[in-house]
Amino acid sequence: MPEFGSAAKALSHAPEIVIFTGAGISAESGIPTYNDPLTGIWAPYDPRTMETAKAFREILRWYGDGTCGRANRSLKQLPMMHISR
Repeated sequence: MPEFGSAAKALSHAPEIVIFTGAGISAESGIPTYNDPLTGIWAPYDPRTMETAKAFREILRWYGDGTCGRANRSLKQLPMMHISR
């Protein structure tokens, strides 16, 4: 696919690149997305319970238990492939 070759070439010559992803990139790792009505991170919580830093830390502490999914690992490998720095 020539368009991928052109994109890879352009990226390889860029001094810096930024990659933006959505919340869904970590869904395969068991980290819920923010907006899904059934599994979204905020679905079970009343926003008024999030008014303190302590409550916020308690609700989000499970982030540390997440594992990297395929998409996360692929992004991590980009600098080694000289596609991003």
